[in-house]
Amino acid sequence: MRRERRSCGWSIREAATAGHTSNTTWGRWEAGEIELTPKTTRAIAAAFDWPTTWPDDPPPVTQQHDAVAALQEQVAALIEAVDLLTSRVRTQGAELARLAGREPRR
Repeated sequence: MRRERRSCGWSIREAATAGHTSNTTWGRWEAGEIELTPKTTRAIAAAFDWPTTWPDDPPPVTQQHDAVAALQEQVAALIEAVDLLTSRVRTQGAELARLAGREPRR
C-alpha cells in the first residue's frame, strides 16, 4: 500500500483524502497498526481505484504508473492552454487600456 501511494506521488494526506479517511487512520494502516476490515479494504480500493479483492489479488503497480503518466500529460496540456489564455488576456487588456487612453473623457 505504501509503495502504491508513493508510486502515485501522493502524501499520506492525499491518499487519505482519496480513500475518504483521516490522515491518522491511513498512516496507521500503512504502519500495520490497524487490521484490514471490509470497510478499510473498500477505502483503500477507492483511493487507488482497485477492485475490493485487492488484498488477495492486488493490481500491478505499473497499472497505476500508466494512469499517472496519462494524467501528467493531461495536466501539461492544461497548463499550456492556461498559459496561452493568460497571454491572450494580457494582450486584450493592453489593447483595451490603449483604446481607453485615446477616447475623450466625459
